[in-house]
This record gives sequence, structure tokens and C-alpha cells, in this order.
Amino acid sequence: MITLQAMTEEEFKSFRVWLVEDYANDLVSNHHLSIDEARIDAAEAIDRMLTKGLETPNHSLSNILFHNDSGRLRAGYLWTEINEDKKQCFIAEIYLHPEFRGRGLGRYVLEDLETHLRQRGITRIGLHVFANNQAASQLYTKMGYQVTGLHMLKILDR
Repeated sequence: MITLQAMTEEEFKSFRVWLVEDYANDLVSNHHLSIDEARIDAAEAIDRMLTKGLETPNHSLSNILFHNDSGRLRAGYLWTEINEDKKQCFIAEIYLHPEFRGRGLGRYVLEDLETHLRQRGITRIGLHVFANNQAASQLYTKMGYQVTGLHMLKILDR
């Protein structure tokens, strides 16, 4: 079984450190930045979105918890931004630790999120997925997400 639990301030601090590094690695792989440049860009982007950390209006940061006979394990994270006026949600981050992938847990989290959003009158969900994340792209496509744009990059010789 999976549940979502709001992050504590201490968990958020650890999450932010992890997120900067994770996002930086995606930028290195997909945007061909150096790791130092990527860490700066990642930290700036995250801080622009989460101007007040956990208290940033309209943002929700949760731990994805997996329950089994041994107790509760942190399986990953979910970060959403909801715009009630536009009736839309943006999934800023959904992440499952590798040992929890391939078990249908991502689908379950997304279905549960959809249920809660419908109850709030939200009619649209958006997200970004990096081109090299084929597993996530396939899941989103199976769940009815559609490509609405395509970012492209060309590296010029120096």
C-alpha cells in the first residue's frame, strides 16, 4: 500500500539537497552542462519555484510511503503545484527510488493524485519529463498524458 505524507521541515532540507543533485544530473545528461554549472542552475530553478520552502503557496511536497509487513518505507517523493483559478496542477517532481520501480507504484500515486484533484475541481495535470527517461515517458503515455511541446537543443562547437 502507498500513502502520501507531508514533508517536515527537516525532510524538506534533505529533499532539497537530493533534488538539486538529481536535477543537476539530468541537466548534465540532457543539456550537456558541466556538473558545476548544472548544480548552480538546478539550485536556482528550485529556489525560484519554492520561494518559501515548504510554505510556498500552492505547492505541496510529500513523501511517498510504501507500507508492508515491516512498516513504512520512504519509496519516493511527490511535489505538486496547484493553480485553483486555472483548475490545473503541475507535477514538479515525482520520484520513486529504484528498488520501488516496476511494481505499479508510480501508476498508483498518479491515480490517487488524479482522484484528489478531481475532488478539488482540478481538470488538467501537466508535467515535464526528460528525453532520456523512457520508463517515465511510457508510463505517462499509458495513463493518457499527451506531448504538448518539444524542447530541442543543439550544442555548438566552441
